[in-house]
Amino acid sequence: MWTPKAAVDAYALKTRVLPAVCATAPILALGMLVLPGLSTVLETAGGGGLACAAVYLLSQLGRDRGKTIEPALFKKWGGKPSVALLRHRDERVDDQTKRRWRAFLESAVPHLTLATEAEEERHPASADHGYESATRWLVTKTGDATKFRILHSENASYGFRRNLLGLKWWALAINGVGVVAGCWLLMYDGSPRAVSDVENLGYFAFNLVHGIVLLCVVRPAWVKILADIYARQLLACCDELGSNVGGTQGGG
Repeated sequence: MWTPKAAVDAYALKTRVLPAVCATAPILALGMLVLPGLSTVLETAGGGGLACAAVYLLSQLGRDRGKTIEPALFKKWGGKPSVALLRHRDERVDDQTKRRWRAFLESAVPHLTLATEAEEERHPASADHGYESATRWLVTKTGDATKFRILHSENASYGFRRNLLGLKWWALAINGVGVVAGCWLLMYDGSPRAVSDVENLGYFAFNLVHGIVLLCVVRPAWVKILADIYARQLLACCDELGSNVGGTQGGG
């Protein structure tokens, strides 16, 4: 059965652990390449605990780095996506849908009055404060991961991309260490086992692809795709919340 605790664990796995695993993939791949029966060796040597601790530490660093770079990302994108979508001047959502969302939020959030188009034009920062307050309230009302499963799934996907971007330069450094260590170990006569040319080529091809993905794919624009999707899904919850309370949703 899907429970809130399971949802939290799934979120942590997807947003914190998986970015760390992606970042350390070259080292993990190197270990599997040169150490036969890696799992047995790690278990008997106690290295499994150390490996888990390293991944956990990196997962925490990834979360912190993700949160650290987030304000700069929002600034680069012209504002927090969920806030930007409520602006009159933002044209990514049709006017009728936007009026419906805004009407619901003004009727549901205590003491909230959103800026008119003229007020937003005169005082954009003040208008954004109102939109931020509205979206924060919306987040608190959509915390049930079972009821709002799609929303939480999109949030986890966004968190994964943001945290992996935060770990990008760490991951590239690990990639370089993996290549250097691989060269040394694969040429060293006392390595745990002989490595074939095919395995050698496969390992370096893996590192090459890993580095290219980090450099060319893991970029702010890649994170923004999921940030926008999550923002739309969050605001779309206005319709569901409005239908549940029956009559609180405003018209156009």
